[in-house]
Amino acid sequence: MKTTHTLHWKSIICTALLATASSSPAAVILQLNYTPLSGSAEVTAHVTLDDAVLGSEFMLFDYYSKPSFLIDLSITVAGAESGNGTYSLSDYDGFVFMTQGALPTNAKDIDLNNFSDINFLIVDTGDPEEFSASAPNGIGSNTLSLNDGNSVTISQISAIPEPTGTSLVLLGSLLIATRRKR
Repeated sequence: MKTTHTLHWKSIICTALLATASSSPAAVILQLNYTPLSGSAEVTAHVTLDDAVLGSEFMLFDYYSKPSFLIDLSITVAGAESGNGTYSLSDYDGFVFMTQGALPTNAKDIDLNNFSDINFLIVDTGDPEEFSASAPNGIGSNTLSLNDGNSVTISQISAIPEPTGTSLVLLGSLLIATRRKR
């Protein structure tokens, strides 16, 4: 009876884990660290891409709509003379993604050498409420102009673990530890 109960309990947990893993779209979260070309601002961006980009080579200049593989964007500026804060996908209406060959199939192998340009642009359409005028704006390859007139360029790109994947690993470790205690 105890074995049947244990197997039933394990089946429920496995089903829940599989449902959680398959219900959310798979994503690759890249952290972009920027180095100031002038000024002393610290800029970090988190770019969430659909994992379908893994193993792909692409060149995209999309000035008026969000590319389908771009899930989310957050750019944080600190230490600038003006324009400090966090900016999101809605602050931008132009995007540039250019790879140098195919991206690695494993997200943890992605680095700066895989991209010739990643940029986020504010395209002036004449509507002042369409975007935040203080958001960093792309001005050159991997380079953003800040609101205070200084510029930053990408110095490092690295993949960070997706929260769902990390949670599943931690839950699995907890289950193994609990099982060993018995």
